Amino acid sequence: MQREPLVFVGICDLAGLVRGKGFPASDLPARLRDGVGLTHSNIMMSAFGPIYETPFGTEGDLVLRPDPSTKVEVEFGEDAAERFYLADIMTMDGAHWECCPRDFLRRALAALEKEAGLTLLAAFEQEFVYTGVEDRPGATYALDAWRRQGNFGEAYMAALRMAGLKPDSFLPEYGARQYEVTIHPSRGLRVADEAVIQREMARAVAHRLGHRAIFAPILDPGIDEFLLEGGHQRQLGFALERGERATQKVARTAFPGLAIERHDIGEVEALGRAITEFDLDLCARIRQQHEIAFRAERRLVDRPEDRHHDVAVGEADAVAQPRRKIGRGKTLAAHQPGEIAGADKDERFALHARL
Repeated sequence: MQREPLVFVGICDLAGLVRGKGFPASDLPARLRDGVGLTHSNIMMSAFGPIYETPFGTEGDLVLRPDPSTKVEVEFGEDAAERFYLADIMTMDGAHWECCPRDFLRRALAALEKEAGLTLLAAFEQEFVYTGVEDRPGATYALDAWRRQGNFGEAYMAALRMAGLKPDSFLPEYGARQYEVTIHPSRGLRVADEAVIQREMARAVAHRLGHRAIFAPILDPGIDEFLLEGGHQRQLGFALERGERATQKVARTAFPGLAIERHDIGEVEALGRAITEFDLDLCARIRQQHEIAFRAERRLVDRPEDRHHDVAVGEADAVAQPRRKIGRGKTLAAHQPGEIAGADKDERFALHARL
């Protein structure tokens, strides 16, 4: 059977799905220059498919223009290769469309550097359910769960590297059939691009093995709480850098449940300068290290011993009170103190967010 190579060009839209169009690989030079057509309302597609409400209608045209730096070409033997580019959404006159997600991030990063002199260094930790293994109680983080995923992990690591990413770790996670992968950090817009590629490579490898990599947060429709331990979570570790000095390790401030409530951020005053590290749980109820419930008392769950400690709501136990407020709620205390660079070192603000 004769085959002609195809290339896909897409954008990770507001629903977190990569949507776009494909074309013959022989047209790639022209498509890199001119892109492929797109309508405004495509960006409004929901995670379930329909366009529920859009201010754009069906009029007008846009262009998906591939970014050459995002090229992915991964061969899978006799199967079709993964060939795709991530794209910017452009207007017909060649300007970036104001609602393009990639350019929105690009503008935000430029504003951060202009206003604060900071640049972003970050990497995503992706967790997902791999359907190629059975659910076996007691296999949390176990060699047994690692063994039963078979060739998936090795094929996934190879695919990530062929796609231009640098794998860091692969491991069985806490949830049923759940696995985790991390990659080495990168800078700026590339951070988001690699997060998308990282996720799509998991899906691509699982598909070639006859299974699925599922990134949905809830897999059981009977569960009425947003418990990501049985599904997917993305944890973002990032640092805001100023200059080229060494990294500073700082105390971590827990910041759970931003999707449900907002809290103040405790700021730690160290060696005469403020160094803030956030651990943002943007989807709530993630219990990788501990869980803090939103009630009159907060119950801390300390795994793996499952020790429970009641933590009363009160003021922050940080060295200094917060200097900025985000929304409403109580200040959370800093914990897990670590080494802090000397005062002669430049500032770095380290953050961790779960999306």
